[in-house]
Amino acid sequence: MKDYGTGSTAAVTISEYYKLSRKIAEYSPNFSADKSHGTLTEYYPSGSVKTQTDALRNTIKYEYGYLNKLTTTYTPFNGKEKYSITENQYDKNGNIVLTRQTVQKQDSDKAQYSITQNKYNAMGLLEQVTLSGTGSKDKNISKHFYNNAGVQIKMYTGMSSENDTSYLTTNYEYDNWLRAVRNTVTTHRLLNTDC
Repeated sequence: MKDYGTGSTAAVTISEYYKLSRKIAEYSPNFSADKSHGTLTEYYPSGSVKTQTDALRNTIKYEYGYLNKLTTTYTPFNGKEKYSITENQYDKNGNIVLTRQTVQKQDSDKAQYSITQNKYNAMGLLEQVTLSGTGSKDKNISKHFYNNAGVQIKMYTGMSSENDTSYLTTNYEYDNWLRAVRNTVTTHRLLNTDC
């Protein structure tokens, strides 16, 4: 049997376990020392991913906080010493309320961020997502609407402020078993007219 992606034998994933059957590493598929293919994933004792190393030896690092929630991700770019850093903050229910990711140029000392803010309703369902960045007043807001059963029925996207009247609306329709049957997208642009 041949793996046509690498020309070698079949793709194999190898897992290493520690005491109490805890996975500590996974080599997939056919992770090789010659840097030609595969991914190495290492785990914390809790079972959460600690690092992921690709065939070029670029390593993504993960840190976790309270209740084993992902707090920080370090993604390498243009070498192993520069990282794009993604930070997550959570509310008391464990929902991500803020994500900040560095986006400044590699040679810049001034940190700049892409920021995602999430708001949730009393049922813990995502109600609003606001995308913005440091040094910019521009925002991109989307709002989510649900029925009493917690099923999403509508979404507004492309709003630049809370009171923006120019946006796309996506309506979701379901059958009696809550299977999606239709999505309809419409453009809303409110015109001010005197009657």
